Amino acid sequence: MNALPNLWRSCRTLTIAFAALICTACGQDAPVDSAKVAEDMAVGSVIVYSTLDDSIIKRVLDTYTAETDANVYVVTGEFQELLDKVHKAGPDPVADLFVADNAAELWSASEQDVFRPTRSDIIDNRVPGQLRDPEHLWTSLAVRVRTVVYNTELLSVTEIESVTDYGSLTADSWHERLCLSSSGVPGNASLIAMLINDNGVRETETIVRGWRANLALPVFDNDARLLQAIATGQCAIGIADSSEVAGFLQANANADVAPHWFAEAGVLHINASGAGVTRHAQNPDGAVALLEWLTDESANGLFAALRLEFPANTGVTADAAISAWAGFASNPANLASLGYSQEEAILLAERARYP
Repeated sequence: MNALPNLWRSCRTLTIAFAALICTACGQDAPVDSAKVAEDMAVGSVIVYSTLDDSIIKRVLDTYTAETDANVYVVTGEFQELLDKVHKAGPDPVADLFVADNAAELWSASEQDVFRPTRSDIIDNRVPGQLRDPEHLWTSLAVRVRTVVYNTELLSVTEIESVTDYGSLTADSWHERLCLSSSGVPGNASLIAMLINDNGVRETETIVRGWRANLALPVFDNDARLLQAIATGQCAIGIADSSEVAGFLQANANADVAPHWFAEAGVLHINASGAGVTRHAQNPDGAVALLEWLTDESANGLFAALRLEFPANTGVTADAAISAWAGFASNPANLASLGYSQEEAILLAERARYP
């Protein structure tokens, strides 16, 4: 992280540090207030708070600046850290646009009154309703799938074709062959929430307990470690985000790892990164313009490609790294509806002793 007090990143070449150095070189006796410099520079700009990787969001916003000549500043951090900045007055300029890594963050931000309703025919025509908040609080920007992934050398075609949904992994045939990442991984919590919505709490808890009974190893901290274990044959099968699978295969082209896509429509879980205009935005028009740009074909393609996700704009072709996977049929529920089951999903995982 940048050592400056407010962790600013500028989408122009002039940075706070450079501005401060200029002031010092001019012989200013008083100490430079970096926060004040940042606030002065941000007047008329769009202020973005983002839980995404700094290098990715900066590259996308640099492109926006190059195309529109608009000033954009981004503050990156953990979700709760940024949420605190939104709700508590401090040295950071007020956020105009909040960009989140996953649907759970979008829903939580909505529940905590971060967003204002933003109606845009442009966005509505580009992004399907399933991927937008019903009250127009946020829109998805890119989508990833919570897919079954397996070792191609360990499993026969018949075995993998027997996996028709997530509940299939509770079968006795997967005993000590299944691996999972932690229930604390956002994709797993969101998947459990979807299963609750589709099957109810009782049946979903039976599924989660069945997963745990079939584990070959203790759960992993993240999907990356899970994929490595599958590649080395420690596990035969697991569940991971498609973006993580794509990244793993890019780095390990010869790995015996592949995703498995359910043949039946409506059972595949999707998650999404997205954004919304904040309730207290000081430049709401600029924020709407940026959000609309992010759903434009070129920009949305760039955003999705950098994250190895599928574009939310249905008119955009997925990046070559994942284009062969683009024909999946996802669960039709609106992503916002999963938020209401997030807390229950967490409690269910605890009851099922799924760490």
